[in-house]
Amino acid sequence: MTVSSGDRCSIRLRHSSGPTFSAEIVQRPSNGTVVIEAPHRIIYRSRAGYVGNDTFTYARRGLSTNNAPVVRTVRISVRVTAR
Repeated sequence: MTVSSGDRCSIRLRHSSGPTFSAEIVQRPSNGTVVIEAPHRIIYRSRAGYVGNDTFTYARRGLSTNNAPVVRTVRISVRVTAR
């Protein structure tokens, strides 16, 4: 992900193998905030004035293609640029 300092960007959770039922933030970013909206969109906002790299990790819960419960953990890298 790439975002300008102080701005926000988002990703939409997609079904890679089966349906996703919920998501939660496992590790918060050091230089911004992250929230989950209506369990399929994750929104990151960088801290105003910050320029550099940031990361956060989320876990999503759902079912595999053969309907077994599954938890997938995803680490997201964010590049925060100057305006």
